[in-house]
Amino acid sequence: MTKVELSLKKITGIIIAVIGVSLLLHSFITADNLVIGEFMLDETFGIRIIFLICMIGIGVYLTEKGAILTENSKIIGIISLPVGLFMLISSFIIANIFVNREFMFSESTFIKILFFLCMIGIGGYLTGKGVTLTDYPKITGLILTLLGALMLLFSFIIARGFVSGVFTTDETFVIRIIYFICMIGIGGYLAGRGVSEISKK
Repeated sequence: MTKVELSLKKITGIIIAVIGVSLLLHSFITADNLVIGEFMLDETFGIRIIFLICMIGIGVYLTEKGAILTENSKIIGIISLPVGLFMLISSFIIANIFVNREFMFSESTFIKILFFLCMIGIGGYLTGKGVTLTDYPKITGLILTLLGALMLLFSFIIARGFVSGVFTTDETFVIRIIYFICMIGIGGYLAGRGVSEISKK
């Protein structure tokens, strides 16, 4: 294979991967709007979920194909990692808002959790992909460990506030617990993945 062909292959891979990451970012924003906003559970709702899953699937497929085509996959990792971390940090902040603020329980509440889990899944995928492709285990491991530790510390402070304070167990209490578990899960994932990367020889 000539240098020109290799260059074209690399450029094509980068373009495809960037498109894939962009589609995943758009899917994340779509899911975020559904979590924060209000929507009707009508006959079109199932179609919305199917289309969102297709959006995520297309983004993942293009990201994977782009990484395969690119000879130097570190470029894809450098693109994917910050986007994935942004998504996980945003998801953590959103979960924290639901844990600490008052909100109305509605028929769409549990569906919003489903969309929220999609947000975490997209962020976790891009973060994991970025860490793997970047191949700087000490640096990425340190960053992930610090972020994860801060999230877990913040979650601990929130839990301590609930234990020491006064709160009511209304219909939103279970929802708060679910979002709180998601906060711990995000922090635990980042800290665990970071320690794993640092431990690599």
